[in-house]
Amino acid sequence: MSRIRRRIWLRRLAVPLAAVIGAAIAIRPAAELARIVVQLFDLVPAEIVSVPFSFLPQFQLVVLGGMLLAVAMTLLRFIEET
Repeated sequence: MSRIRRRIWLRRLAVPLAAVIGAAIAIRPAAELARIVVQLFDLVPAEIVSVPFSFLPQFQLVVLGGMLLAVAMTLLRFIEET
């Protein structure tokens, strides 16, 4: 009985531990990527960055697009399984 409990606890801890280790390894490349993005934004002229809010999509449109993406991914998963 104790072996089964030990295996259950091992499985419960394996995924979070792997996620923490993966995040610790990936933090340096992510920081480097963020630094490069900041440098690229410094190169863009201020006239291009100052876009009126009318050109930005509305929140409802973004949510609708996310919902459609989720439905499409679910349908593709169903198609792949059959």
